[in-house]
Amino acid sequence: MSVIDKLKVINSMPVVDYSVASGEVEYVVTKETDKKVETLREMRMTDDDYKQMTDDEGYLDLSYFAFNVLGAEYWNKKTGFSI
Repeated sequence: MSVIDKLKVINSMPVVDYSVASGEVEYVVTKETDKKVETLREMRMTDDDYKQMTDDEGYLDLSYFAFNVLGAEYWNKKTGFSI
């Protein structure tokens, strides 16, 4: 699966909250589910990535994986992550 295909999968996950400050994405979160975690693991999410992406409230920060692992360069609410 190419990086663009992986970004399309991430972009298909519903965003429940996000923050952008001074043009910089702080977070883009989705509700954590077993299916989403399985999908991200299929895209080679490591245990360390998972620890960086999760919080105590049951959310996953997709921006960490998209920017730091997949190399995305941009995110906006309408189109999602892109390179």
